[in-house]
Amino acid sequence: MAPTRHAVLVAASILLAQVVADCNISSNYTIIDAPDDSKTVSTCDAIDGSLSLLFNSAPSAWPSEASVDLGSVGSIEGDLVIYPSSQPKKTTATAKSLKKVDGDLTISVTGTTSSVKEVQISFPALEQVQKNYVISGPYQSFTVEHAKSLTVGGLMRVSDLESTDLSLGGVSSVKQDFSINSNKNLQTLTVGDLTTTEKAFALTSHSKLTKATFASLKTIKGDGTIYQNAALTSFALPALETAGTFSFTSNGANAALYLPKLQSLGSGNSSSTSTFDSLSKIQLASLTTVKGALAFQSTSIEDLTVPLLKNLNGSITVQSNPSLTTLALPRVSVVTDIFIKKNDKLTNFTANALKSVHSISISGSLTNVEFFGLKEVTGDFEVSGGSSMDCYWFQQNLKKIVKGKFNCVGNYDEKERKSSTGGIENTEGNPNDYMTDIPNDTTGTNGGSSNGGGSNSDNKDEGGSGGGGLSTGAKAGIGAGVGVAALLTLALLFWLWRKRREEPSSLKLSDSPPPSLPVLPMMEKHTVISSNSSSSEDVGSQYSSHYSVNNPNGVTMASGAINNNTNSSNSNSSNGGNNNSRSSIYEGDQKLGVYTTIEATGEPSSPSQVGTLNFGRISLLSSASKRLSDKGMGAWKTIRRVSVSSGEEEGNTSNSGKSNKSGNASS
Repeated sequence: MAPTRHAVLVAASILLAQVVADCNISSNYTIIDAPDDSKTVSTCDAIDGSLSLLFNSAPSAWPSEASVDLGSVGSIEGDLVIYPSSQPKKTTATAKSLKKVDGDLTISVTGTTSSVKEVQISFPALEQVQKNYVISGPYQSFTVEHAKSLTVGGLMRVSDLESTDLSLGGVSSVKQDFSINSNKNLQTLTVGDLTTTEKAFALTSHSKLTKATFASLKTIKGDGTIYQNAALTSFALPALETAGTFSFTSNGANAALYLPKLQSLGSGNSSSTSTFDSLSKIQLASLTTVKGALAFQSTSIEDLTVPLLKNLNGSITVQSNPSLTTLALPRVSVVTDIFIKKNDKLTNFTANALKSVHSISISGSLTNVEFFGLKEVTGDFEVSGGSSMDCYWFQQNLKKIVKGKFNCVGNYDEKERKSSTGGIENTEGNPNDYMTDIPNDTTGTNGGSSNGGGSNSDNKDEGGSGGGGLSTGAKAGIGAGVGVAALLTLALLFWLWRKRREEPSSLKLSDSPPPSLPVLPMMEKHTVISSNSSSSEDVGSQYSSHYSVNNPNGVTMASGAINNNTNSSNSNSSNGGNNNSRSSIYEGDQKLGVYTTIEATGEPSSPSQVGTLNFGRISLLSSASKRLSDKGMGAWKTIRRVSVSSGEEEGNTSNSGKSNKSGNASS
């Protein structure tokens, strides 16, 4: 037995040594170029060396759906290289346990220019690539999945893809340059988790890109460049707070750029320039400090305001903006140089907080230029405006502080001048006051939750495993909630409808609401009854009135200028008896509107004088035939007083509500 046991132990030791040898590759490459080759490393926890997955080495050895699973490999101490082939229908590389690559991670195509149909990379646990991360090749469909906090120690570059959609979820920090360039078919780009690039950031050379989302990007320590994206007409970095420089040039015509939280630009080099061109709109609501130069040129912007900018350690150039009419730097106190020219419609420029400047060079058809706070010009002051631009104030107040050449072309007539900015330069300002909403189709809605993805990829229900968006369970829950809310709303509306139908059809608002309309004796009293009268002016001692409301809400309204005694002797005598004998003018169960009676209790001082009363809804007026007639809806009406002596109607149509000698009332 002992020899047998000894033989087993020896064999096990040999196998273990072989496995260790397979995992310990020193600095050499392990090459997997056939389907079964991965078995030699898939059981390793770590690979001490570099690993290459060469799908292109012997393409015929792979099935139409070629795949490699690295199994339990948790770290690779060298490089990881993946070379897909154009022959398989789909190429898949999976490493569910891989957390760290100490060298470069490269996914690329060599030796061919043929398109690769579909590539799917699944590294859901990958948290660190110590050096560079490069994705390059003519992939018609490309999907990649990482952990949500992937850090790249070197540069990251994505180029030459043929896919229309790309998602790089999970990449949170890049220590060197981050660039996405020359992907000729790319239309939609989502990089939802990237927060920091330690050096440059570039999105360049895409002819079809219409939507790019970087929802979490806060810091660009180098130069930010958005360049030659011909179809990109709206772009936002909604979380960006600081950048070395930022340039948006040669993109879609009349594009809109939103940088609502950007607070500072520049790294201290005053020669570095942030340039913006071909824009129709730019939002810089939070920008306070620029260390370097600013340039706005060849835009279609009409009103250019940088509301909170205080310190500009460099020059500002505003040039060749044909639609620009107003330029405002309301809180800038220090700037090196100001260059403004070739802005055909620019008439107004204000910088009343500016205290110190090296040189000012302004030309155009400006009519108003304001520097009310300026204390020092260490170089030249040259301003050439329209014939009405005030040079007299500049000559009297600024010429003496200009150490270089002073030249002003404009109007020298003496006149009083005051600031037009209302003291805004003396306030701190709140960024929220200058922010506008970013269109949804600019920012996207799924960037922050995506851990991977690309074109033609399916979303998964499990958190962190799909390409972003809501899970099926979440969508079902939202749908159920919306359904319940809709049912509750319908139930409430039905209850209100039933309650309204069950209300009493007639509410008794006084002891004896008038059920009928009287026949008015024209020579004794003059009566008007109107619906929807809400107020009345005091008409003097010649009038008393009956005023009550008959509406579904049971509200009794009365005016202090009107006597609300519905059983007055005047009313009884004019109507030939008790008001309860009248029949209602409103047929049906509900009586709507306001019932108003105004009666003359004395003769007017002159029969020809006319009193007027205006109503907004239905007005029922006395007429020469001693009957009430409906004068219609929606117009202001006139009460006509009938002359006692002649019996003829006299009056005018008036909406003023003013009283004449006979007295007026209006509502």
